[in-house]
Amino acid sequence: MDFLQGIEEEQQGVVPGREVIVAGIVGVPDGYAAPSDIEYADASDPTFQDDFGIGPGCTSAAGTAVPPVRIRDFARAFEVNGQPNLFSVCNDDFGAALSAVAERIAGHLSYGCVDLCVADADPGTPAYLEHDCEIVERTFLAEIPVEDVVPPCTLTCGGVPCTVLDAPDGWAFPSDADDVCYRSLVDAAAVTTTSLDDMTPACRTAGRNLQIRIERRPGTAPPDGAQMLARCTVADDPAAACP
Repeated sequence: MDFLQGIEEEQQGVVPGREVIVAGIVGVPDGYAAPSDIEYADASDPTFQDDFGIGPGCTSAAGTAVPPVRIRDFARAFEVNGQPNLFSVCNDDFGAALSAVAERIAGHLSYGCVDLCVADADPGTPAYLEHDCEIVERTFLAEIPVEDVVPPCTLTCGGVPCTVLDAPDGWAFPSDADDVCYRSLVDAAAVTTTSLDDMTPACRTAGRNLQIRIERRPGTAPPDGAQMLARCTVADDPAAACP
């Protein structure tokens, strides 16, 4: 438990609000919502009682399972918004449980949204952000952090480098030596004619004004344990810049 709590605290130091989510499909009744939903009692079947020392936590045609204790406490320690994230193993279909877990994980993904209101270097273009962020990829060499600056991807018009105001139709890596670059998604209201810089609805509805999309050359993968960090100037008036 302390190990996961340490991971959560480390991640919250990078992105405030991040959570570790613990889920399980275990011996709880269908619709489990709180510890009081589990009945801890002797089993009516003497053989079951001899085998497990307790009666079942759930029973159905699909199976019987003992009630959880340590897993229940483990999951409770990492509840998010009061969601216990424990589902009955006695159900004959785990589809609903897996979908619920996926939705709760998705609800905490940032989708590359920068979890700060980033300052705009040119306020004269409303709803379109010119930022000063530095994107770095942090890896660890013998537990020592090493940071490499990630360059911005190049926007292209017909394969030739151009600016966002030239209505680009594609993007490219800055050079043959670069296997990774980032794209800035900053257009929250279709200010430009290209869709290459459009923010996703997830970031727009979260009130963010910058989304970073990491692009990697096909056949390459991030180093083990790599982290992407964005260092940006924060807006002086977040309430006005990111309503």
